[in-house]
Amino acid sequence: MSKISPVVKTFHQGEISRDLQGRTDSQIYGAAVERMENFIPTPQGPARLRPNTKHLNSTVFDEIYSNIVIPFNPINGDGYALVWERGFLQAYNTNGRVEDIIYAAEKENTGTAYNYYDGSVFVFTFESFHGRVVGEYIEAEIELTDDLTSDVTTEIVRGRITDIDGGFTPKWFEVSDSSIIPAANSRFTFLKEPRKLGGVELLVNDRIYDPTLFNWAQIGNEIYIVHPLYENVYKIIYNPVGSEHARFSGSNFEVVVNNRTWAPDETVGYFTSVTFYEQRLILGKGNEIYFSKVNDFDDFDLGTNANDPMSYRIAGSKNNASSIQWIQATEKYLLVGTSTGNYVVSGSSEFSPITPNSISIKPIDIHGANKIQAIHADARLYFVDRTNKTVRALEYSYQVRGYNSLDVNKLSKDISHPSIKNLAYAQGSPDMIIAVMDNGEAAGMVTDKAEGINSWFRIGLGNNDKFIDAGVIYNQELGDTIFFVVERYDSDGNPTRHVEYLEQNKPYPLREDFFISGVESTDDDLYLAQIREKQELDLRLDSKVFFDPSVKFISYDNVSNTLITDKRDLVIGDKIFEIDGPGELTITGGNFGAYDITIETEFTTPVMGADLTYVLRNTFNFSRFKGRKILVGCEFDLNEYVIPSNGILDITTLNSNKDSVVSSVTMGLPYKGLIKTLPLQGYTPLGETNFKRKNISNILFKVENTLGLKFGTDPYDLQEIEFRKDSDSIFDQVPLYSGITELDQVDDNSEIEKSLYFVQEKPYACTLISYGFYIDTEEI
Repeated sequence: MSKISPVVKTFHQGEISRDLQGRTDSQIYGAAVERMENFIPTPQGPARLRPNTKHLNSTVFDEIYSNIVIPFNPINGDGYALVWERGFLQAYNTNGRVEDIIYAAEKENTGTAYNYYDGSVFVFTFESFHGRVVGEYIEAEIELTDDLTSDVTTEIVRGRITDIDGGFTPKWFEVSDSSIIPAANSRFTFLKEPRKLGGVELLVNDRIYDPTLFNWAQIGNEIYIVHPLYENVYKIIYNPVGSEHARFSGSNFEVVVNNRTWAPDETVGYFTSVTFYEQRLILGKGNEIYFSKVNDFDDFDLGTNANDPMSYRIAGSKNNASSIQWIQATEKYLLVGTSTGNYVVSGSSEFSPITPNSISIKPIDIHGANKIQAIHADARLYFVDRTNKTVRALEYSYQVRGYNSLDVNKLSKDISHPSIKNLAYAQGSPDMIIAVMDNGEAAGMVTDKAEGINSWFRIGLGNNDKFIDAGVIYNQELGDTIFFVVERYDSDGNPTRHVEYLEQNKPYPLREDFFISGVESTDDDLYLAQIREKQELDLRLDSKVFFDPSVKFISYDNVSNTLITDKRDLVIGDKIFEIDGPGELTITGGNFGAYDITIETEFTTPVMGADLTYVLRNTFNFSRFKGRKILVGCEFDLNEYVIPSNGILDITTLNSNKDSVVSSVTMGLPYKGLIKTLPLQGYTPLGETNFKRKNISNILFKVENTLGLKFGTDPYDLQEIEFRKDSDSIFDQVPLYSGITELDQVDDNSEIEKSLYFVQEKPYACTLISYGFYIDTEEI
């Protein structure tokens, strides 16, 4: 007998839509997904946050300590991701790296006051009357000439201004990971003017601390940071006064309690945790909690009045001293995670404030916590237990008037293997927890307390690339935005670090819901035009580069050889053609809409509109991917290239002549999206087919937005469907239905628990809407 299984529209391990059913429902769970990586199950779910990222900038690689992301969200305006770069927290937003000041530096002065390397620091001069400050953190691209060998090299160097001789000759201590060791008095010139980086130095006492041990809390436009090896509390202050001034500055204060400061003993260092609650700064050290004076965050001198500072020692349920890992405030209580259990802190009664004479600390559970910063989200407090493998949630129960400790990856233990490194929280529809693992993988968990949803999915990079850390900032246009530090490798295995973020996707309308004119052919055209526009706006730079060949408006002067256009992303070497005429020119320099040009052939008019010209670009800079394989999709084909050692991708062969130039190019790293269903179930007059040998005769699935998909029951023998024909544009909408496709399967007794695999290996994210299948069963 054969019968079609009900079409599956939910993916219970990986779907992130509000339609998700509870995973503990075994009957529904039996028809769901066992494994999901790098895939988009539904348009309303993961399509909002695709598994690939937009590249912003390379960051300093540190072989000793990792990079971390500290999110900062000002009271008003867009947030910043503060990325640890060997003692400096560099600020990033969705526009890229923040640079506060660009200096006008002398490239090379006469006499003795020229730029040189004195054997320990770089010494250089600024133009007169230009502001400079000792301690500023700067970066510059230099051309260095070795006085001994006369070798000339180009380097990007970073460091602090450590001294200013007479106000005109700053000394610059180079702290980058560059391998250059020039001879003393080697000369250098600036290829680009040095710039002050937007961020704040965290090199306290000239020591670089392990940043994974930092703990922080934000209040207003200030972040307070503690570290178990640093005796003070470090404060970062945000000054939203414009790009010509430093946006972030740092200061620190020493915590003094009754004229006493601390030194770490053999087992307990300095402060390990920090938070704010009831207008107090709260610090954790060892098994003690310290509360500042109300609205006076540097006053810890103990007292007895209601607003005075206080301290409290956690004894534990068996009087065992517990090491505090984190302290976090919730809507109702202050919660403390320790290595032997978690505690709730309140006043002496449920609704009374915490004061020196009214404080109660009671144990919640015996699940020890890890030092990973806990996250308050969705009316829960999420933390990693001391095994480093399980995410738990502390949830207040009004029935028992207390907290329950929930295991939220109970059915997905494999997803946190080998151990969890960091958690980040993004609000949205729905809310999402991002976990970064020690092995460089990442996973997402959709959470909805009201609907009882805790659903996990994987985020992969491929090619041995790794996620290093994650943090979430708020962007007024995009909402919560997830920033990553990513480690990528070239073909020789050389690592580099990059700052990237997940862009939000524009939701795609379905054709059957797209009725406007009442005329089918007109609605088809309108629908495809809208889909194409959304897709063109929804491509990631890191995994995908979209080159738009149109120019909105140009005018040119064939006397001064200057081009004026509102197209801002032209580069040297781009050619502009007249579509219905002989005109041809080449970009040779300039920026910001005013470009130097060479006119190869005169245009028919000195002013051209967007519909009269197009741009041809043959080369693209992918220096961070040198030696890596890149897939290039155009109107007619999907091509494979390897980025050469100079990082320049040349696609001249795709643009061999003007008549056949492609109208769009999509480039990206190949990545694998994988869905493995749980063992298939079907229904026959004899009942369910769970324990019968199965043969899948054919399969139906509904898919959107893909350059190709493989499927089958054997991951090493998959069938492939090509959705686009050679005559199709790369951005035309693919068919919503694949149609019935027959599978040629082999019956044997090992295929009782047969699963379906869907695999995507193209540089374009796929949306699998639903799937169904026909099965033939046979009694064993």
